[in-house]
Amino acid sequence: MRNKDDPRFSKMVDDIGNGVSDIDEAGLTTITGVRTEQALDVVIDFGFPDDVLQNPSACAKRGIISTHNDSVARVNAAVLARMNGETCTLQGRTMLDHEHLDPDVDDFFRMSQFLNQMEPSSVPSHDINLKVGVVVLLCRNLSIDDCLTNGTKVVLSRFNPLRKKFRH
Repeated sequence: MRNKDDPRFSKMVDDIGNGVSDIDEAGLTTITGVRTEQALDVVIDFGFPDDVLQNPSACAKRGIISTHNDSVARVNAAVLARMNGETCTLQGRTMLDHEHLDPDVDDFFRMSQFLNQMEPSSVPSHDINLKVGVVVLLCRNLSIDDCLTNGTKVVLSRFNPLRKKFRH
C-alpha cells in the first residue's frame, strides 16, 4: 500500500479518518499529493495499462477511487471491456419473506423483479459482469474458513455456470 512508503500521504489519510483534516464550509477536504483526472480513458490508461490488465496480480495491487455506485459501474465496465475473454453475467438472488406477500406467484415474481432493479448507494448492483482473470473485491463474508471475507481481493480463475472458482 502507498501508506507504507509515503508517511505524508499516510498522515493525510489518518487525519481524514480521525476527523482532524481541514474541512471547508461544504464539508469537503482537499486531498493533496494525489493525481486527479476527469477523463475515464486517461485514468484507466494510467492505472491499468495493457500490460497490467493482463496480469491479475498486478491488477489486485491497483485501484481507482470512486464515490458513487454509478461511477464504479462505469469504471468497471470500461476496464472489463479492455480485458481479453468472454464476459459472463451473474445475477444476485433476492430473498423475500413469503408470509408477507400475496400467495399468488405472480406477485412474488413482480416484487423480486422490482427489488432487483433497485440500486441504493449502499448496495451493489444485482448483476455483475465478469471475465476470467478479473479481480473482484468481496463486499460480503462468503467463507471465513477459506479467507473469502469482506474486503478480500480474489481473481476469477475459471467460470462454470454451476460453480465459480476464485483464487487469492
